[in-house]
Amino acid sequence: MKKFLNTIFLFSLLMNAYGQETLPIEREREIRTSGRYYYGECSAFSEAEAMECAIKELTQKVMVDIVRQALGSDEAKIKNGLEVRAETAILSQTERTIILAWIEKENVKMNIDPAPTRSDISNPVACELATCTTLVEFRSMANGFRRQGRLVYGANKASFINPDNCFVAVFSREQRLIALLDAGQSARMDLLTGNTIQNAEQHFAGNNLFWIQINN
Repeated sequence: MKKFLNTIFLFSLLMNAYGQETLPIEREREIRTSGRYYYGECSAFSEAEAMECAIKELTQKVMVDIVRQALGSDEAKIKNGLEVRAETAILSQTERTIILAWIEKENVKMNIDPAPTRSDISNPVACELATCTTLVEFRSMANGFRRQGRLVYGANKASFINPDNCFVAVFSREQRLIALLDAGQSARMDLLTGNTIQNAEQHFAGNNLFWIQINN
């Protein structure tokens, strides 16, 4: 399996904050409808809160599109880059401030080794589970394997005699599969990206983890 070596965001777009100026309606329409931009929008009582929220929404949209195959769940790294390089504008500022944050999709590029393919995963059950994208798909497939006696799975780590021998499926709060970790102790390989994850429970805190004991 090819290992994940390095991920670098190459943003060519410089920060262009509009401050108190109103974004022209034609420009706003282009950002929303052209399909060329990631964007996030938020309304809050203060400009600072609206900015933070808009950048967070923008970050999540970038993650949904590209991060599952490239960066796992490293939201903080993406958010830091977007805070510096995303364009922002105040759409209105009355009792609440509405801010739009965006970045052109072509300006979000990554330098990574190719993600592992199914042929790189030696365990046939894990190989099939890696094709799932949602918790619903995972439960359906895992329940089928469980009926065949090929695995046992659950969200309670303590119910497994030797959890270090278990695979771990990680789902976001939106119930999307963001990692499938190989068996291991402090370090585990993410079979979706090739990343080596240290201390998985801490790394994926706030997400939903399922422990999978695969019977050989």
